[in-house]
Amino acid sequence: MGCPLAGGVGTRDYAMHRKRSHGGLHLLGTAAALVAALVTGEGRAQEQELRPRQEREQEWQQSPWSYALSESPPLRFNESSRFNVLATRNPGYPRAEGERMVLVPENRSGAAGAIFLNNQPVQAPFAVQFDFNTYNRKGGGPWDTGDGLVLMFGRRPLSRRDVLPTGSGRAFVTDGSGYGVHVALYGEERGLILTDGTGRALATRRNPAVYTHDRWATLRVEVERDGIRVYLDGALQIDWRGQVNSSFTGLGIGAATGDANALHAIRDLRLALQPRSPPRPPGPPPPLPPDSSPDGNLLINGDFEQPALRRGSFQSMGELPGWRRAAGRTIELQNNVAGSAAQGAQLVELDGQDNTTLLQDVSTRPGAEYELRLAFSARPGTDARDNGLEVLWNGEVLTRLEASGQKLSDTAWTYVVLRVRADGPSSRVELRDVGRSTGSGTYVDDVSLRQVSGGRGPRR
Repeated sequence: MGCPLAGGVGTRDYAMHRKRSHGGLHLLGTAAALVAALVTGEGRAQEQELRPRQEREQEWQQSPWSYALSESPPLRFNESSRFNVLATRNPGYPRAEGERMVLVPENRSGAAGAIFLNNQPVQAPFAVQFDFNTYNRKGGGPWDTGDGLVLMFGRRPLSRRDVLPTGSGRAFVTDGSGYGVHVALYGEERGLILTDGTGRALATRRNPAVYTHDRWATLRVEVERDGIRVYLDGALQIDWRGQVNSSFTGLGIGAATGDANALHAIRDLRLALQPRSPPRPPGPPPPLPPDSSPDGNLLINGDFEQPALRRGSFQSMGELPGWRRAAGRTIELQNNVAGSAAQGAQLVELDGQDNTTLLQDVSTRPGAEYELRLAFSARPGTDARDNGLEVLWNGEVLTRLEASGQKLSDTAWTYVVLRVRADGPSSRVELRDVGRSTGSGTYVDDVSLRQVSGGRGPRR
């Protein structure tokens, strides 16, 4: 049944153990060759020595695939059109049961089951992550565990005419072009095996923790153009370097058992097609202008004159002096492009690419009152639904503005003056575009915040 790993039982012992499996006897030659490859070190296996657990888990978290996978929603097993299901002596399974997919239930022997993504080709780089459970109510000794699971991806999509290997085959259908990441469970030697599409071992990692019994474990496979990494519960197990085939049309997860009655189930299956880094945390709030500023405006760059652009030009940027972007892909600054500014030469368009939110934190005196003033205009030639602005103070919406620019040949600025009170030593001004996200609309300019009364203690 279970396939021995490097440093484990030899070919003779493997054949003795194999007699206990009723499934997949036709794979004995392939399995024996795999054992020989593992024992002699045949192939390009490059295994990375295990480092301290904390260091390995930190590497898992630092991988650019971690954020990409966390942002990818789990695939819904109950969406039957999303998956192709294959089985060998496994009637009624694989089957979705709540949030999990049972590949092989406990009451099966000599059975196999697999699910494949339907019409979902993948191309390196990509990453797959899922939880798996290999429960056996007998207690799950090394000979009562089932044979294991496999994540497989190849160039040939499988059909119902394909027969899934049982026993030590772990439902892995060799197509000669892809790869398999095997979770080997049976026998004293348990661990992970990376094979090519013929079943030849490329790398192995002995690890008894692959048998989970009554808990869930997490397997992650990161496929790059120059190699494949395999993680188990945050710890790097296999780091194989070699040229990877560029594209695959068959991506699936299978499981199989011989004599042992053991559950093989998965959950929280995620697929990411591009690595992504998490957004940078917001930086410290901008420095406060001195009290002696000529106009008393506490906001930095409220007239949007920085950075200076040449007349008739615009620029999409990630940030502006004094302002932070809380939503939207970019901030669009304009200098007499589609309308003139309310003050100076420049204005900001809050729907330059999509709905954008700008904010600025300022130091205030608790209890003091301030005057928040700004100019708002529709973009000439746009509908009223494209020009919507919410003004917020410490997260509370003070007003919502809307205007039509369909009959305008130039901007038509409306000034709004709001009285606000500071509750603490720091307050936030927020400008949020709430119109349709069309890439045009919602002009803002000449924003100011000035203290008009009171306050306790010095302004920080």
